[in-house]
Amino acid sequence: MTTSATSLGHPPLRTVLLTVLGFGVPALLLSVANANGWLALPEGFLAGFRWLALVMLMYYGYRRANLTTWIVVAMFVGGEVGHDFPEVAKNLKVLSDIFIR
Repeated sequence: MTTSATSLGHPPLRTVLLTVLGFGVPALLLSVANANGWLALPEGFLAGFRWLALVMLMYYGYRRANLTTWIVVAMFVGGEVGHDFPEVAKNLKVLSDIFIR
């Protein structure tokens, strides 16, 4: 007996991807608007919104189980860590040095 992802309680990948875009695009637009001074939103709110979008992207990567997808997810997570926690990101340079060798 074969089981599909939806019979296990998981939403279809298309729905997950649309949810990622539904959180990611507004998070990007709100962050850009805040950085340019068009909106005055608390940084904690924007960071939470961006991380929520990343969690959804990670779930999509988990469901997709594809190396290319995980590379894209890792790039977005790395960019967000560098943006929100620059000192931590500097200390993670060791990982990039190991990966390149």
